[in-house]
Amino acid sequence: MEVKRALVIELNRLAKEQEIILGYLTYHAGKLWNQANYLVKNKLAKPDYRDLYNKLKDNSIHLRSLQSRCAQIILDELSRGWNNFFKFLKDPERYKKKGIETVRPPKYVNPQTPHRVVTWDKTGFKIEGSRIRLSLSKGLKEHLLKNFGFSPEYLWIETGYKELEKLKILNVQVVPYKSYGHISYKLVVVYEKEIPEVTLQKDKVLAIDYGISNFATCVIEGNPISYIIDGRGLKTLLRKRLKKIARASTGFLYMVAVFGTTGIQTKIHKYTIDAIKNAKKIIGGKLPIGIGFGVSTPSDVKKYVSLGVDAVIVGSANLKIIENTPSSKLQKRITEYTKKLKRSTRI
Repeated sequence: MEVKRALVIELNRLAKEQEIILGYLTYHAGKLWNQANYLVKNKLAKPDYRDLYNKLKDNSIHLRSLQSRCAQIILDELSRGWNNFFKFLKDPERYKKKGIETVRPPKYVNPQTPHRVVTWDKTGFKIEGSRIRLSLSKGLKEHLLKNFGFSPEYLWIETGYKELEKLKILNVQVVPYKSYGHISYKLVVVYEKEIPEVTLQKDKVLAIDYGISNFATCVIEGNPISYIIDGRGLKTLLRKRLKKIARASTGFLYMVAVFGTTGIQTKIHKYTIDAIKNAKKIIGGKLPIGIGFGVSTPSDVKKYVSLGVDAVIVGSANLKIIENTPSSKLQKRITEYTKKLKRSTRI
């Protein structure tokens, strides 16, 4: 059985030329999306990538700045979004039976930062060792030569992944995202992988019942013994563990905000909020509580402070600024960022 997998690589150490190229590619991708969306929304074109391509190919600088298949993929995604919306309007009950209450038409990309994903299929990339070669359009190469004095035949990206040639790659995507006022990029390599079919040893059913006092009760068909995870006992063990940690701690108690590794996160989880409340109740103010891992924005700081933590610890976000800021401007950027976080502690 073949399944799809994705290899995600953070593009942190780009050369200046690479940053310029990626900036233009993702910018024109967003602008092309908005152009095509305007045509469909105002009934100037059909929601079909071929019709959109034909209407835009002669007068759209955004289409000419992308490799032809990259542009077609963007127009095809937009067309499928509109067609799904029209199908929903025609037969909403069919979607509601699947648990889909509404389907909305495609939105415009933010015109202030109109950067969007660019996708290369097999016609637009080549793998050489751990490097990926991405095709560029003639229009973009001419623009780069005229305005920046360089015009590479291809965009080469080093992934550092030595097994890249062994993957059955379907497409390669450059994904832009906004981070501290800058556009950063991720490289996503989508590939197929063969995995063995999983066959059940026996036709048995496992039932799990989540309770209030008991964390879970598990029953296996044909097995006279049920398995009960005592929720109250688990909570007691956790409380004892936290008290033991607090007694051994000096200075402050460092709480980890997320499971997994550190890095920029997109939301504050409910389990983190519950953990803060429980820790404050158990410790009873005898030790300051600091929280870290995944804290990166002023809104994060404000939320955690409102929950009662005494300190907010920021690490990876500062490293991100260091990686993307020239040394001459680094002190200013770090100072500005820290002041923004500090202001958010005043609630």
